Amino acid sequence: MSHSINTIRRAEQILGYGIGTGTGAREYPVIDGVIYTDLFEGDLNVELPFEYKLAFNGKVGHTAYYNEIIVKSKCNSTVEVDAVWGSCEFDKEIKSLLDWLEANPVSDSLDNAGTKSIRIKDTAETFSTGEEQNQTTYDLLNSGYGYYIRKPLIISFGENKDAAGYF
Repeated sequence: MSHSINTIRRAEQILGYGIGTGTGAREYPVIDGVIYTDLFEGDLNVELPFEYKLAFNGKVGHTAYYNEIIVKSKCNSTVEVDAVWGSCEFDKEIKSLLDWLEANPVSDSLDNAGTKSIRIKDTAETFSTGEEQNQTTYDLLNSGYGYYIRKPLIISFGENKDAAGYF
C-alpha cells in the first residue's frame, strides 16, 4: 500500500480489523467459536488442530481474502495463526476509501473546532456539532463501504432462569 501509516490506522479503525501486510504468526482469542483475525489472503500457512471455515465478515466462501476463522469444534482460548497478511485484491477494492482518508486528514476537522455559528452581513453559516459530524461521516462510510465494515459483535449470555432480573 502506498498510503501513510496514519491513513492505514484510520481505515483499520473504521473497518474493525487490521489490513496491513506483514509476516509471521499472530495470536488471536477464540470468541464464541470464531477467531477474528486481521485481513489475510488465501489459505492458512499453519495446520490448525480443529475443523474450520474461512469467512469474511461472517460470509463464507465468496472472496479470496478473509478476516474470520469459524471453528467447527472445541479449541483453546487462543490460537496462533500464520497466513499471508493483507490482500492486493482488497487494497484495490478500498483504494477510494484510502485515497479519501489521505485527502481528508484528521487535522482538517480541527479547523472549525468550537465554532457554533458565523454571521457575515446577510449570510449566516451554522456548523453541526462534533457528534453530528461524526454521525454524518459514519453514515456516508457505512453506505459506501458497509460490506467491508465488521458488524458489531454480540456476545451470547448463558441460560439463567432469573435472567430477567438482570436487565
